[in-house]
Amino acid sequence: MKNETKNSVTVFCIRLSLVVIALAGVSVCAFWYPFQTSLTAIGVPSGERVDPTAAQKAEYWIQLIFYWIASLPCFFLLIYGWFLSNNVKKNTVFSLQTFRLLRRSAIILFIDSIVFLVAQLVFTVLRWNPFAPILSAVGVIGLILSFALLLGGHYVKEAAKIKEENEGYI
Repeated sequence: MKNETKNSVTVFCIRLSLVVIALAGVSVCAFWYPFQTSLTAIGVPSGERVDPTAAQKAEYWIQLIFYWIASLPCFFLLIYGWFLSNNVKKNTVFSLQTFRLLRRSAIILFIDSIVFLVAQLVFTVLRWNPFAPILSAVGVIGLILSFALLLGGHYVKEAAKIKEENEGYI
C-alpha cells in the first residue's frame, strides 16, 4: 500500500510538472515569439509610428512560423513524458517500452536542436535576429538533454535486462 501511494504521488508530481512545462511552452509560443520576432523585424520605434516594409514583414513571418514549427516536437516530448509517467504508475519503468520512449525522445530532441541551431546561424548571418546567438543556447541545452535522454535510456535498457535475468531465477 505504501509503494502504491508513493507511486501515485510521484506520478502526480511528474504530470503536474509536464502540465506546467506545457503551459510555459504555450505562453512562449503565443507571446514571446511574436514579441521577439517583431522587435527583430521592425526594430524598436523611437516614439513615432513606424510601418514595417514588405521585407521586414516577410522576415517576421518566416521567423515566427519557424519558431512555432520548431516548438512542435517539444510538445510531442511532453506527450512521451506522460506515457513514461504511465510506466511509473504501473511500476514498469525498467522495461524495453521505456527504453524505446527515451530513445525516440532523444532522437526527436537531437534533430530538433540541430535544426534550431542551424536556423539560428542562418538568422545571424542574414542579420534578421540579433537575439539568435542567445537563442542558440536553447539549442545547445536541447542537445545536452538529448544526450542525457540517450544515456538514461541505455541505463533503463540495462536495468530491464537485469530485471529479466532476476525474474528468470525466481
